[in-house]
Amino acid sequence: MALNKVKEFSTKDFYVNILQERLDSLKYKNKNYDKCYFAFFSTSIGADFKLYPCCMTKYSKKYCIANLKKLKVDRKFFKRWSQFIKNINVKRCPTCWYDNFNSMCQYYCLGKDDFENFIN
Repeated sequence: MALNKVKEFSTKDFYVNILQERLDSLKYKNKNYDKCYFAFFSTSIGADFKLYPCCMTKYSKKYCIANLKKLKVDRKFFKRWSQFIKNINVKRCPTCWYDNFNSMCQYYCLGKDDFENFIN
């Protein structure tokens, strides 16, 4: 793989990290969780001054939360933002390198017995 060649540029003073685990996770398309928990930890701002749930949804109109040029940040905004994140249909989201994170969060949010029933 070409990215492995890039690692050859690492030295004792300069480290090249290609985030192989993230790249590998993009191979799996099945999502075994209902909600995107990661979006509550990492919202993205595009060069278009718009706010998106994450880097994987940036520049998609249907995932735009707000235009920062016109945004008034107040309690109503945070309520709208939270509701927007909760309403994301993860089955329609692009392939995501945070699938493992979301699966783990769902496991701990639902409890072990409920999670095992969910994935079966």
